[in-house]
Amino acid sequence: VQKAKAQITAKKFDKEYLSIAGFGKFCKASAELALSENNEVLKSSWYVTIQTISENAALMIGASFLKRFFKLSQDVFLPNHLGEITHPSSGMLVCNYMIINTKAPRHAAVTL
Repeated sequence: VQKAKAQITAKKFDKEYLSIAGFGKFCKASAELALSENNEVLKSSWYVTIQTISENAALMIGASFLKRFFKLSQDVFLPNHLGEITHPSSGMLVCNYMIINTKAPRHAAVTL
């Protein structure tokens, strides 16, 4: 921890937080992971990524976006371990589903 702190301090950043756009390489890598490198959406840059500091913030931003722009449904389906952290102020109906394979990694994805 001390070594990592020293490396970060040595870089003399002008602030201790990321810009509002987030860390570009992280956002691009996230899109590549979610969509796969051969996906037409990724190739055409028809996607938007966001970077938040918490799982709950990501879920709220996703739900708020869907509430405003996706008029076909107002339901959000989340794995049952995530449903309890989604704040009802998003205006979306949060539906839960159970993950059968508990050894698989958990993903915080808003899914329709």
